[in-house]
Amino acid sequence: MSKAIRIFRRLTLLFTATMLATLGAPLAQAETFGDYEIHYGTLTTDFLSPQVARQYGVSRSANTAMLSVAVLKREKNGTTRHVNADIQGTATNQYGQLRKLSLRRVQEGNAIYYIDTFHITPPERYTFELQVKPAGSNDQHRISVDRLFAG
Repeated sequence: MSKAIRIFRRLTLLFTATMLATLGAPLAQAETFGDYEIHYGTLTTDFLSPQVARQYGVSRSANTAMLSVAVLKREKNGTTRHVNADIQGTATNQYGQLRKLSLRRVQEGNAIYYIDTFHITPPERYTFELQVKPAGSNDQHRISVDRLFAG
């Protein structure tokens, strides 16, 4: 198993465990658009290990949330590979305060992720509106996600 797949599985497991611990529902999700899978998840950064937080340049805090997005392309042989993407989006809290997301690209081996962190005051609900355009595609895919950061 490649290092990129191991890292992605660890992040997915971390997202899922975080959500199960806080809300009882899966946190990491994926949507399929033709040959592309868009994986996304959120968590508060206090769930990151100190090593992972340091690696990504993220401060650990119950008041800092992180959004992570990965775009995979399904090949004709059935395998998937991470691809670059142009990802734009906003986060709006329950009070209507809108924040433009500034996702930054992180690459580990063949794995490519886009992450952003932002301040929250739990319990706080956010709606994320994402527009994802995979490299090499003319299509832009829209994703809307609601998350409650329970604290």
